[in-house]
Parts: sequence; structure tokens; C-alpha cells
Amino acid sequence: MAGRGVAVDIGGTFTDLVAASSDGELTTAKALTTPGHLATGVLEVLDRAVESGSEVEFFVHGTTAGLNALLERRYAPIGLLTTKGFRDVYEIGRANRPAMYDLHYHRPPPLVPRRYRLEVVERMSADGHPLTPIDVDSVREAIDQLVAAGIASVAVVFLHSYRNPAHELQCEQIIAERHPEISVSLSHRIANEWREYERTSTTAVNAAIAPTVRTYLSELEDELRRRGVAASVHIMQSNGGMTTAARAREQPVNTLLSGPVGGAIAAANHPHRRRGRTTPFPDCRVHAVGVFLSRRHHRTESAMGDCLGTGRPVVGDGAYCRAGYQSESRRWRCCAGDRD
Repeated sequence: MAGRGVAVDIGGTFTDLVAASSDGELTTAKALTTPGHLATGVLEVLDRAVESGSEVEFFVHGTTAGLNALLERRYAPIGLLTTKGFRDVYEIGRANRPAMYDLHYHRPPPLVPRRYRLEVVERMSADGHPLTPIDVDSVREAIDQLVAAGIASVAVVFLHSYRNPAHELQCEQIIAERHPEISVSLSHRIANEWREYERTSTTAVNAAIAPTVRTYLSELEDELRRRGVAASVHIMQSNGGMTTAARAREQPVNTLLSGPVGGAIAAANHPHRRRGRTTPFPDCRVHAVGVFLSRRHHRTESAMGDCLGTGRPVVGDGAYCRAGYQSESRRWRCCAGDRD
């Protein structure tokens, strides 16, 4: 049997697999998704598609393990260590007012409650020069307090660490020596850019889903090895690219849209012939992906039909319609939602 490239995507109901051999043979498989243990569904479709794991030469996976944990708030308790005086940057956020005239609007609660946002004595200048050396004792005191409160994952966000991460790296070392079981997310690794709120928020999300994603990917890799799959496991990223499972474990926030984005990339990059012209792959998954990717512009079946009829790309202005807001349910609903 020729070597195969295997792609697996986990959906809310089904887990789907497509395997393509080097000689052009295409195999598909489908199984029920197993929410309690997502790897089970992946392994089931793999067993249905290939006779032996040794056939797999390439393995790429789209997963919503991190996204589901975040949306359902099924993540481990997290804490935040930040520069003294900047404890509330995360909660203050920005002055954006998306619902200016909504008298019933309530801001969503932060992922990290204030009691778990602790300060560390340290300070970097905007150009990366140390202004205040990191106080080792303040780090130890803060992390001990978080661990005593049951915190399993910590985000470390120090001022201007994108210019000089020395203090964050030193903090990580202290935590590893004192509590090696704690998951640590450093802001300069997760979002190495300026603007403190955005960097803090992204790092907090990473810290929230890191234990879930790391456990899942580690279990999946172990099970694949037991089945004789020697190929490296690759994970789809939200930007449409791929990364290794090892990298995804360290930066799981980059895989939040791992599952949905695969359909969009496939539709845009794998044209086929239809009615004498090259058009995007008409996979029904694209309908769901389009709705998921944007809250303001939703794909509809009629838009897809127009797109195929005109030959416009799936990802483009001609393939979207303006969405309306349904105030009664406070959910976005496509403006073509009432069509047959």
C-alpha cells in the first residue's frame, strides 16, 4: 500500500478523516465524536481508513479541544502574575463600547478573577532596559499564594517584556523550581508585541486552555505511536497554517480556530472543474465554517450558489451577505436564515 497523508477534523457531532495516497487513491471515514475523550474518535476513524499505522506518512489534525474548553469554561483555574501597579490592566481593557445604547449590557467576567491577579516587583523600560530588578521573594510569595488557592496554570505578563523578556524568563525558572507541576504561559512567547491589555488577554486565554490541549495532544500522540504511526503530528492553526504538536502544546491559543479554518483553506486552495470553469471545492462544511468565522458576515446557501455560479472564490466579498442582529435571542442570525 502506498504511503498516505491523513487529515482528521473533530466536529461537534462527527469526527471526519480524509486519507490521500501518493498514487491518488482517496479514502474517507466518519465516526461519532467522543466528547469525554476526543482522541477516541480520532483513533476510530483512523482504524477505519488504514490497515496499519505504518501507512501514514503525514498526519494533520484540526481540533476544537481548546475552543470548546474556553467557550464552555471547562478550563483549569488560572492565575496572573504581572508588574506591580498593573494588576487591573486586564480588567480595565479598552474603552470600546460595542453596545452603546444597550441598557442591559454586561461585560463578560474576566478569565482571571482579581483575587488571582497578583503583582511582582519588577520593571522594564519601554526600550527594554531594567528599571527595577525582579524581586525573587515577591515571585515566590505570589506563586505560593496561587498554588495554595488551587491554581493549576499561570500567565506571566510583565511590562514591556516584548522588548526584553529576561524578567519573565527568570520568573518561569523560579516557578519551575518551586512548583514544577504548574503550567506557565509567558506573554513574550504567546503575543510578543506591545499593548499591555491585548498581550495580557491573549496570554490569559493561552493559560486557560493549555492544560486541556496539552493533555489531549499528549494522549493522541501516545495512542498514534502505539498504532505504529511514526509520522509527526501536525496541528492546524487559526491563521490557516500548520504547526507541530509540540509547538501547539506550548501555544494552544494559536489553535483556537484549528477545526473550522481547515475547511476554508481547503475550499480556497483546492479548485475543481464544474460547468467548464474552475471553482472552489463545494464542500458543505464550508457553509458551517463561513458562519463560524465571522459574526458580521455569514455565509448562506444562496451566497454559495451565487459564488459557484460566478466562479468567485469562496473567501471573498461575493460569497458573503450582510448579517442581521436578532435582539430577542441576542444571537447573530444570517439574513437569509428564513430561506428554504
